[in-house]
Amino acid sequence: MELRERFYRNYQTLNLAGETALTAQSLQGLSDYYRRSIIDKFLPPDKGLSILDLGCGCGPFLYACQQAGYRNLAGVDASPEQVALARELGLNQVIQGDLRNFLATSQERYNVITAFDVLEHFTKAEVMEILDQVYTALHPGGLFLLRTPNGEGPFAGRYFYGDFTHEVCFTRHSLAQVLRAAGFAEMSFYEVAPLPHGVKSTIRFLLWHVIKGCLWFYQAVETGGWRDRHIFTQNIMAVNKK
Repeated sequence: MELRERFYRNYQTLNLAGETALTAQSLQGLSDYYRRSIIDKFLPPDKGLSILDLGCGCGPFLYACQQAGYRNLAGVDASPEQVALARELGLNQVIQGDLRNFLATSQERYNVITAFDVLEHFTKAEVMEILDQVYTALHPGGLFLLRTPNGEGPFAGRYFYGDFTHEVCFTRHSLAQVLRAAGFAEMSFYEVAPLPHGVKSTIRFLLWHVIKGCLWFYQAVETGGWRDRHIFTQNIMAVNKK
């Protein structure tokens, strides 16, 4: 049995997806997170946009989009178990399969394509193949949003080595390299930092900015790059326009 098939077949059960069970409370928490961190910040307001979520898992981002009023949604994931969970949420647009095969055979063009915690599961050659396919599948002016472990962060290994199926790790600079090679000219990179939504999270948010300042100072002392913009969070977010 091929390694990916062995792991992805029971991805949720093996606890590789971050949760042992999907409850109504955890689903709503994920939905709220995606609304605050992605939908409200980056998605255009037109609810008729076509949105494709690659490696959608059990569908929390699509569920959040659905709750926000977006109607034209689709998703693909390699794990039959994850897809079954997505369909239990009423996300019948989610299909099971290899996302590269899906992109290669689909005649659809999308306004937004997302890939959260996806690219790190592929080899370098496969990453370039996927990025080329994503670029082709986007409408002119379309957006490609991705999130991946950040190799520049001080605890980069926690996420990257926390999943046996991970193949590559990126920094802001290496992400820009591969995205530019795929044809994307407009790229923006963001930290994936704590979001203030209550007392505890606000404290975490404020403390993070103190810690980030210390990390920036350390980096500047070592390299002399006082004006360099570093991203230190364990994940990095990229928003790219075709």
